[in-house]
Amino acid sequence: MKHSTLLDPSYGQQGVSRPDKRLISINASIRSGGGRIAVGQARIDGGWGYVVLRVDNAGKLDTGFGDGGMTIGRFKAGFDSTAGNVHIYDQHIIITGSYYDEATLSYMPALARFDLDGKPDIGFGDNGNKIIELPQKPLPSKALRSANDVVTSSTLGEGGIFLSYQYPWSHSVVMKLDVNGEYDKRFNETGYKFLKPLESTSSSGRVRLIVDGRIYVTGGTTINGSSASYIACLKDTGEEEETFGKRGYLLTELPSNLMFADLAKLDNNGNFVCIGSVGTSEGFITAFTPAGEKLSGFKKSTTRFGDDDGQWTGGHVCTLTGKIIAIGTTSGGDEADVVVGRFTLDGAPDTTFGEHQGWGRIALGNSIDLAMSSSLEEDGKTLIVGSDFENDSPRQGFLLRCMTDS
Repeated sequence: MKHSTLLDPSYGQQGVSRPDKRLISINASIRSGGGRIAVGQARIDGGWGYVVLRVDNAGKLDTGFGDGGMTIGRFKAGFDSTAGNVHIYDQHIIITGSYYDEATLSYMPALARFDLDGKPDIGFGDNGNKIIELPQKPLPSKALRSANDVVTSSTLGEGGIFLSYQYPWSHSVVMKLDVNGEYDKRFNETGYKFLKPLESTSSSGRVRLIVDGRIYVTGGTTINGSSASYIACLKDTGEEEETFGKRGYLLTELPSNLMFADLAKLDNNGNFVCIGSVGTSEGFITAFTPAGEKLSGFKKSTTRFGDDDGQWTGGHVCTLTGKIIAIGTTSGGDEADVVVGRFTLDGAPDTTFGEHQGWGRIALGNSIDLAMSSSLEEDGKTLIVGSDFENDSPRQGFLLRCMTDS
């Protein structure tokens, strides 16, 4: 691994933890006590399954959790599975993800529930796993979308988990589930809501921010044959927030190939920052008001990653340091690296950070390093999880800790 001054040397080995060789990818993590609970994908029985694991503050497996620090399983027996999100809810660990159904060539949403020690809650569903019964999908559209282009993600909100799922060739749906994995029918009277921007024929969408009783969703949509990014704002009842954008949907006037990857609360006035990319070539951040208007005084910022293309894929706002943090991955050629950017709260690059006037590069090897997601540590550092593809070894999941606090 190439040394990076951005990495916290007290974490793992020179700032990077690879807890177990069975891990294919670590996709998300949350703070838990003095450590982290993380989820992703791991090798099992000639295929792959979901994994939930716990590491201490130094990135080492907590052997008292699960089976030696990890629990590997499948949402449905015999079907390859992966976990994308993890939540601690009502004294349970709940993970969400999908399994691959070869008969229909589709990824189907599911969840699993564990006790806080990482053991499956066998009183939940089928030995701790539950397949989500999807609402009947809308009619197929003429949108040019792959049948395998499915997005499943979840966010913990007031009184439940908001899970989004993208139907192939159609619209996305947001579902609110209670701790037992059942639809909460206080949400839109059914427990689910289809995302249908005005005049759209298809949509993708992920719940990215829940704040002040509002549910914000980002995604892409097809209108009159053209693709565009959008932000939707829903009330906690499931109705569109009419004061936001146009009847609850903001179809941005920004570049047509813009992709919003993440949203974060910017201040106590309801303003929020959007982290994403322009195509696959450069990072992009901007900010909006609670009405969906561009935030006055915020410096819309693009980031070029040297001679490489790249994207911001996630981020957060650190109130401790007063900074916006963005994470992502470069692309192009035989090598892709993790990239981290730091901005002031008005969107300007923090030129004191990194070796490139506001951003830095972290290379874990000589091949492909993918940053999947990030979250904030209590001291202002950033914990990034992902997957490392090296030419001379199997793909492996990692956690790294970046010194975004200094």
